Amino acid sequence: MNLLEVKDLETHFFSRAGVAKAVDKVSFNLEKGEILGVVGESGCGKSVTAMSILQLVKSPPGKIVGGEVLFEGQNLLALSEEEIEKVRGNRISMIFQEPMTSLNPLFTVGEQIMEPLRQHRGMDKNAAKAEAVKLLTDVGIPLPEERVDEYPNALSGGMRQRVMIAMALCCRPEILIADEPTTALDVTIQAQILELMKDLRDDIGTSIIMITHDLGVVAELCERAVVMYCGNIIESGAVEEIFKHPAHPYTQGLLKAIPKLTDDSNSKLYNIRGSVPNLMDLPKGCKFANRCDCCMDQCKTSMPDETFVSKGHMVRCFRNGGCENE
Repeated sequence: MNLLEVKDLETHFFSRAGVAKAVDKVSFNLEKGEILGVVGESGCGKSVTAMSILQLVKSPPGKIVGGEVLFEGQNLLALSEEEIEKVRGNRISMIFQEPMTSLNPLFTVGEQIMEPLRQHRGMDKNAAKAEAVKLLTDVGIPLPEERVDEYPNALSGGMRQRVMIAMALCCRPEILIADEPTTALDVTIQAQILELMKDLRDDIGTSIIMITHDLGVVAELCERAVVMYCGNIIESGAVEEIFKHPAHPYTQGLLKAIPKLTDDSNSKLYNIRGSVPNLMDLPKGCKFANRCDCCMDQCKTSMPDETFVSKGHMVRCFRNGGCENE
């Protein structure tokens, strides 16, 4: 059963130089208890999509110009600011990028965890602090009774990220949006954070949208994935299917670019040629055409429709299988 449905979501940014279509008719769904990966290069629209779900896009210059975000049948985009505040941090929470800068340096970590507890769950100060200590314990922070009164600058990057997760989970949300939650963390801490999120999903049944550019994270954590490029979803399906049978040249390029252990010291890391086009001056046809090794004339003039290459596996490519299946 779908808990969240995003339908034809459009978010644009307006400036004197033109209009940037950061999110262009994006559609996907999230089932109860599911972990969904949203993958793509920086600037492909992943974070803007997440911010749009909770009406967090700053206006101006950004504006949600079309689409629906249905949460248990209710369109979140139609809610007033007062109404959406009852959803944010309560029923849908978000872990923002960069734990180093997401926490307010003027307040203790305990005070920042206590705020949503008091606002959404109506706890008094003492009860909220006791719950904050419990949450810090749950996310694996040592000496939580002491850490709760410390300021963010006294904590390591990994501990700050755990504090962010504790804040996001304090109201036991139905959906957790994790925007690059392992950024700037070493691999050991990354593994611990991913294991923690998996455990939390299993313990309280929270559905998770994992936004990342790291395909290794997707393989480790997610059941389904959507691949974004220039504001569009160009491929989606079960993670195992996408990894074994990538159907879009862009997805194939991302998978080729994953570093591999090899005995050949002269081997070069694969990279996708070219660069992402300017969002204010997008090509007429397929947005990946200028970087694609198997581009056809048709790709330069029209955008391919969604095609299902197997059950649940969607791709937007005229070749319906990418360059490797020519």
